[in-house]
Amino acid sequence: MTCEDVRDLLYLFVTNELDEEFEAVCNHLVGCAACRKAMAEHVKLAGSLSKAVIRTDLRYYSQNN
Repeated sequence: MTCEDVRDLLYLFVTNELDEEFEAVCNHLVGCAACRKAMAEHVKLAGSLSKAVIRTDLRYYSQNN
């Protein structure tokens, strides 16, 4: 698996949505510091998006209930 392949799948990897490619991505990450760095950025993004969704849901429900 190439770096480009892995980077296309990183968000799915971080959000635990990969099935067939999971092991191949793991194997690639073991040996590729650049892709591990990119994965760290995806982890930050996933956390930020998760927090944004939670805040949005809470505001929506508190205003409409």
